[in-house]
Amino acid sequence: ELKNMQLDKRLILPSEVHALFKKMSDHDLHLLGLSDEYARPEWMILTVMPVPPPPVRPSIAVDGGAMRSEDDLTYKLGDIIKASANVRRCEQEGAPAHVISEFEQLLQ
Repeated sequence: ELKNMQLDKRLILPSEVHALFKKMSDHDLHLLGLSDEYARPEWMILTVMPVPPPPVRPSIAVDGGAMRSEDDLTYKLGDIIKASANVRRCEQEGAPAHVISEFEQLLQ
């Protein structure tokens, strides 16, 4: 019987996972060994990313101080902001799901 069953596979969106995690009961959390007070699973998914202001992530000296450049964190934050903006733009423009998914993968 099990050999004849075909499992339906589909991609679960991060927003769906977050919604499922939010619906988990405290009892289910305890069965999984999680604390409902300190370790709810929906808290482990970033929905808003705090970005430190430029004074906290100052530019760095290059070539003995003759030139200035941004640190790696600043470049990576820029990449995240661009990818997030691309996801939002594609959603608003009604782009195909596979295009949106590619930009979402950059955020994972």
